[in-house]
Amino acid sequence: MDRRFFLLLFILMMPVFVLANGSEGIFENPIGSNSFEALLQAVLKNLVRFASLIAIMAIIIVGFRWVIAAASGNPTKIESTKKMFWWVLIGTVLIVGATAITDAVINFAKNL
Repeated sequence: MDRRFFLLLFILMMPVFVLANGSEGIFENPIGSNSFEALLQAVLKNLVRFASLIAIMAIIIVGFRWVIAAASGNPTKIESTKKMFWWVLIGTVLIVGATAITDAVINFAKNL
């Protein structure tokens, strides 16, 4: 019984603990960037991280498909998997080079 009482008391007192911060209702900037350029760079940074994870998974999947195609001995499957690997590799290079490309575009736009 005491355990339930203290649990109920704790749950009812949660708003008091939350408001114990003492903030005056001033919202901080959750993005952390004060300019449009910094916002674009932050968004791109997160997109590159996400796309890099997908690229790594794609390389692993294509590697498995290549091993399976090589084990089956079917030349059309092997050739198809090689093409798939090269496209994944090109996409990965573009993902990695995306930051360099955007930096070049931003510097070009600043110099206009």
